[in-house]
Amino acid sequence: MRPASFQEFARDRYPAVGGVREVEPWSEGTARPFGLLVTFDSGVRLWQAVTAQPAATAEPASGPPPAPVPQPELPAGRMTPVAIERFLVAAVANAGRAEMARVWGYSDREPPASTPGLAVEFHSGARIFAPFVHLAGPQQQRGPAYELPQEV
Repeated sequence: MRPASFQEFARDRYPAVGGVREVEPWSEGTARPFGLLVTFDSGVRLWQAVTAQPAATAEPASGPPPAPVPQPELPAGRMTPVAIERFLVAAVANAGRAEMARVWGYSDREPPASTPGLAVEFHSGARIFAPFVHLAGPQQQRGPAYELPQEV
């Protein structure tokens, strides 16, 4: 799956699980040509970049989709980047897409990444990486790239 295809997939998938009001394509020119602006029902906004590692072959591949995981509820009050990450990981993993082999959150890696986000590995060997770039609460301006607040 290419970044533009993942954008389209996420635009449909994220709101389908509830708690997401709107998903729009987002970019910052050549620095981040693909991404998503996700607005949650609470008014919290997430800017998520989308990049890819291509497969060694152009042939599409399919197999068993990732095992379903419990879909966490978004907190009613303040939200943390890790809670949002777990919510989106479950949304993608539970889509039942045969081309996807594995989905994981950056916070679940050893050692954890310095910023939250998610990654998808495909049966073809291709990967999608979707780090969180900005996060802002309702009525807040976003901060510098990758300097996410502890909660919003």
